[in-house]
Amino acid sequence: MIGDAISFPRRNDEWLSTLLIGALLSIFSFLVIPGLILQGFLLRVARAGANDADEPPTFGDWVELLVDGVRAFVVAIIYGIVPAMFSVAAISVLVGGTVFSIASGNEGAAVGFGVLIAVVVLVMIPVFLLIGYLTVAAQVRLAVTGDLGAAFQLGTVARIAFNADFFVGFLLAVVVGIALSILGSILLLVLVGLLILFYAQISMYYLFGRGYGKATAGSDTA
Repeated sequence: MIGDAISFPRRNDEWLSTLLIGALLSIFSFLVIPGLILQGFLLRVARAGANDADEPPTFGDWVELLVDGVRAFVVAIIYGIVPAMFSVAAISVLVGGTVFSIASGNEGAAVGFGVLIAVVVLVMIPVFLLIGYLTVAAQVRLAVTGDLGAAFQLGTVARIAFNADFFVGFLLAVVVGIALSILGSILLLVLVGLLILFYAQISMYYLFGRGYGKATAGSDTA
């Protein structure tokens, strides 16, 4: 699948213009709307991967891309909001306890609160990694079904996420993404790096989609 992922972005005649548009959107993603359009396009790539399409999608139907990007953002926010709120609340309480202990001269309690803060942080790191992983599966499901509600069918999303085919696709996407991102970062000063970084995103989302397609092949969860 790695070979397919690396070649996929170049499989149509408009591949260079697609990379240029994606690179420009990436530069201006801080303006929010370009970033949402870019995310909508990446969902389109994931859908193409899930359907084992011969060619990558191109930019077009900009309103549809923006709407899809907003929906992908909603999925990410909702999946991440509970652990984020828990983390903020727990650390805030513990920091408050630490400050109060220091102010009252109770150094032992302050150390204890500090240890608890470290424990919470260490526990939440794998939790956030898991949430991020599930969010990818949910967003790809959104891309394939076109149904926002389908992204929140937690049982189905979990079955897909913990399917070996999806996990392999995800791992391959991470490997390809890291490799191409390192190359893109090295070449960033000569601007070619921007194209490579977007190329990496296309390859990653293609692999997310391929993993999803293999995980749902022959099932009713597609």
